[in-house]
Amino acid sequence: MNDTAREYAVALFELAAEREQLAAVGEDLTLVTAQFAETPAYIEFLSSPAVSKEERLSALRAAFDGAVAETTLSFLCVLCENGRLYEFARCAEVYDELYRESQKITTASVISAVELTSEQRARLCDKLSRQTGHTVTLHCTVDPTLLGGVVVELDGKRLDGSVKRRLQVLKDVMSE
Repeated sequence: MNDTAREYAVALFELAAEREQLAAVGEDLTLVTAQFAETPAYIEFLSSPAVSKEERLSALRAAFDGAVAETTLSFLCVLCENGRLYEFARCAEVYDELYRESQKITTASVISAVELTSEQRARLCDKLSRQTGHTVTLHCTVDPTLLGGVVVELDGKRLDGSVKRRLQVLKDVMSE
């Protein structure tokens, strides 16, 4: 992990918390990340030593002034001034981790053999929220090779309740 990106992200998080802008800054970072992803040449321009610092800062302000909070714009300018704009994506990731941790929000990856109904999603989300004490959001995908059941990855743990896994266990027991 890049310690510099973490330091910048922590500083931004603490400033946003102090100004009671945690969610707004998080949304801004998502917006800026999307803009940079759409136009990769723009971040190269903003990081180029061939372009004067004043021109790069002016371009940043022109692009994001009024579109993001002043806290976020100032953060972008500090990264630009210090030649660290290339670390923006990692800063945004760390900020999101800090935000989710502070708000007790956890994302669970759920893989199922078939699409889960909204009722099944709600029940699973409720059960995981009770177990973790956090608000849980689900990221669901479908993998027909599971045959049935679900696989849940949450907080570094994998809970495999798939039919595929059960058949593998049965096969292992029978071959002993």
